[in-house]
Amino acid sequence: MPQTIIWFRVYSIFLALVYLACIAGGAFFLTLDPDEAEMPQSFVTFLGWFFILMSLVFAVIFGFGAFLPRKPWAWIYGMVLICIGMTSALFLPFCIPLLIFWLKEPVNSWFGRKRP
Repeated sequence: MPQTIIWFRVYSIFLALVYLACIAGGAFFLTLDPDEAEMPQSFVTFLGWFFILMSLVFAVIFGFGAFLPRKPWAWIYGMVLICIGMTSALFLPFCIPLLIFWLKEPVNSWFGRKRP
């Protein structure tokens, strides 16, 4: 197994945990008093449920990424997860090297992809 796969699994699990923490942030919004937030109650409720639902979706997506099978489509799935992480400046120092090694031959071979 290429070392890149191990680092990708660490990356996927870490981001799944980050999104689970964001679910807690959404729950906090639901318990927030609208007077403290200085926002209408409907907006506070919307924000809370938005955080919970979006974070739940991304937690599942990244959680599944840690257990990808050795199939060609899984390489593309992993590439998409790396690119999603690149939308945050905080994860760029980790995602750029991960992407560089993801594109190399050992990882492609691991997933059964044939490069042109």
